[in-house]
Amino acid sequence: MGVVVVVGGGKEAYDRFTGKGHPELADFVWTLVGGGVGYVLSAAVE
Repeated sequence: MGVVVVVGGGKEAYDRFTGKGHPELADFVWTLVGGGVGYVLSAAVE
């Protein structure tokens, strides 16, 4: 989950500071949701 936060947040920060994209909080939130679902499913399999 930590990797998801760092990569998702880093991508949005990159978009904001370089002007090469459109940073959006919703993108970051959905990235966290996807990471959370993956985490829960992987924990359920073990």
